[in-house]
Amino acid sequence: MRRFAVAGLTVAIALAAAALFSVVVRRAGPAYPELVLPWLLLAPAFALAEVFVLHLPNARSAHTVGLREVPAVVGLALVTPAG
Repeated sequence: MRRFAVAGLTVAIALAAAALFSVVVRRAGPAYPELVLPWLLLAPAFALAEVFVLHLPNARSAHTVGLREVPAVVGLALVTPAG
């Protein structure tokens, strides 16, 4: 029963997201219209951010930090919502 509840919730969220995209987001423009960035230029930035990570050594271990958030934030600010 719980599996069907989770699947139903997933479908409901997907339908709500599709409805919001078609009604609200498609009509929206970029946050900064003077600095529009095509999404094709942003795709290599995601690839490079996944390849080049920061390894921060600690006393007995190391911590790895990915830079995937950088192109994500740039994309949110400079790419039009509908592509």
